[in-house]
Order: sequence, then structure tokens, then C-alpha cells
Amino acid sequence: MRSKRHLDQDILDLAILWAPLGGPPADRVSRAFGLGMSEYRQRLPLIVRFHHQQPTTTSHASPEPVYAKSVLDGLVPLFT
Repeated sequence: MRSKRHLDQDILDLAILWAPLGGPPADRVSRAFGLGMSEYRQRLPLIVRFHHQQPTTTSHASPEPVYAKSVLDGLVPLFT
């Protein structure tokens, strides 16, 4: 069983991956996490706000963290 921290990170990763397409489909969320969309939508804002407050840990400009940070910055206004 995954820890809450790993589950939260996986939820955030899925949200970032699917953000350009308007978010993940319900069946993907259910298969990946065993969550309904209402619980996913309740948890996501908390996870986004928490991760947005964390300092960036990379010191180089690799594309993955840069993309993730830009999507995360775009998600924050949706939940504030």
C-alpha cells in the first residue's frame, strides 16, 4: 500500500499530465487510485496548494520539472 505522501504525489502527477486536456477521465482516476471524481476533486486543491508552497528542489532546467512547475502554477488559481 502506498503512503499518503506517495498517493498525493501520484494524484498531482496525474493532474499535471492531464491538465492540458482538461483533467483526467473518471475511469483513469478510479483505476489509478480507487477514488471517485468527487473525492479526487476534493483532494486535488489541497495537494496543489501544499506542493505549490514547497521550494523547487532542482538546480538545473530539465524539461520535466519546468513543465510540472508551470502547470502547477496554472492550477493554483483554480483552487484559491
